[in-house]
Amino acid sequence: MQLQLMRLILFVFLQSKPVEDFYRRGGKLLDFEVSGGIPETWPRLLAALNVDEKGHTNHDDSHKFAA
Repeated sequence: MQLQLMRLILFVFLQSKPVEDFYRRGGKLLDFEVSGGIPETWPRLLAALNVDEKGHTNHDDSHKFAA
């Protein structure tokens, strides 16, 4: 079972890598370290994306990111 899981994880990674590379080349990917649980991480993620709790952005649409 462990080997099958490792193969699945590798397969998913290889399928998502081109998408990651596309957004990284376009300057739309934000690297963000998750160092705690949701209560600690969520406010920092919203601040990094410049978004408030209701999902309103504090910048124009030309600076949208994927995280």
